[in-house]
Amino acid sequence: MKKQTLHIVLAGCAVLSLLAFPACTETWDGHYLPDSGITPTETLWDRIEAEPTLSDFKAILEQTPVYANNKVTGVTYATLLDADQTITLWAPINGSFNKDSLLTLLSTPEGTALVEKNVVKNHLSRYAVSLTSTTNREIMLLNQKVMRLTATAFGSTHVTRANILASNGVLHLVNGTASYYPSIYEGLLSDYEISQLGAFLKAYQKDSLDEKASVAS
Repeated sequence: MKKQTLHIVLAGCAVLSLLAFPACTETWDGHYLPDSGITPTETLWDRIEAEPTLSDFKAILEQTPVYANNKVTGVTYATLLDADQTITLWAPINGSFNKDSLLTLLSTPEGTALVEKNVVKNHLSRYAVSLTSTTNREIMLLNQKVMRLTATAFGSTHVTRANILASNGVLHLVNGTASYYPSIYEGLLSDYEISQLGAFLKAYQKDSLDEKASVAS
């Protein structure tokens, strides 16, 4: 009975959030590059290739395609991070996550979509985001999730090296993958007992192409 009541509450919250969604906005501020007086020529991808402790995550990025309107494009995240769009990446170092499990997921269409949204996009933010000794704020990630950022932490993961500048953004190294927290709407879609309601709501979902976060294929 308690579980049934919880499902009803979740369903009600999902409907309310769906109605209120157009009013939601995100204010961006405090995004900047440290004033080092040096303009880097290497891209984020160049930085990743030159960092031995990122070889595992590099393999994931090379095999993860960019999705547009829920469809696979001909572009991978390796290509995206080598383009001229400004992005910040929090990259988990070797040994801090299960590379083999992610590669197994990437061998199936369903698994690939999960890795792209729940892992790769969960470590990327548009704009250049640097860290200072006083950093303590929330940032929006590419998967529309909000993450708490401090001088030493990205969510619950520890920042092992910060502010590696690139021509198209900033790279931070972290000791682990950040947790992905599904929204109420995503919970409705994945919960078998209320999947019919989730399917009903999904029928009214409208996908759109974010041109700023896209790379021509």
